[in-house]
Amino acid sequence: MVNFGLNWMSILGIVDLALAIAYLVTAILNAGMRSRIIGGLGITFYIIQGLMAIVILPFCGFILLFNGWRLDPILATQQFLLHVLLIYLAFKDAFIFGIVSRQSQR
Repeated sequence: MVNFGLNWMSILGIVDLALAIAYLVTAILNAGMRSRIIGGLGITFYIIQGLMAIVILPFCGFILLFNGWRLDPILATQQFLLHVLLIYLAFKDAFIFGIVSRQSQR
């Protein structure tokens, strides 16, 4: 039996699925553009990070999409705060990579 209820956690699951697709595209583009800057070991870590995120984000998204209606308010708040932290770290990394790449081009 599969229950699907549209609440905040289910919407967060849909956001996870969309972010996984967006991350796949940006990981491929960033690894290609920054291969000379970060070197071979950096590319290896970047590929591992990309593969793990592409596997984990949709998995968490499906769990929240189909079982998010069961979460009590404390656990839902924890999931929301965890996602806020992850989004902040993603924007911080993108901002720092932009600054580093601009400085290396000078």
